[in-house]
Amino acid sequence: MADINWLAEIVKVHKFHIEFYYSSITDWCLTITRKGCAKDGGDITVFDDECYDLSLLLAKAEVAVKDYCCEHLGGY
Repeated sequence: MADINWLAEIVKVHKFHIEFYYSSITDWCLTITRKGCAKDGGDITVFDDECYDLSLLLAKAEVAVKDYCCEHLGGY
């Protein structure tokens, strides 16, 4: 079973914006951004992918978000 509790905790601390939905055309879709955090005031896309396997999509997102946090925010 897919677990997104890790994401809920990180979002509270680092203020990520999450767009998560299911489409019969593209399967599961997940986009994670930080609004207004780019040097020019734009958005930073941390993760953007789609997959038929929800668990795989969430696992890939977890790695991407945690890598981003370690690299840019001093940890998670």
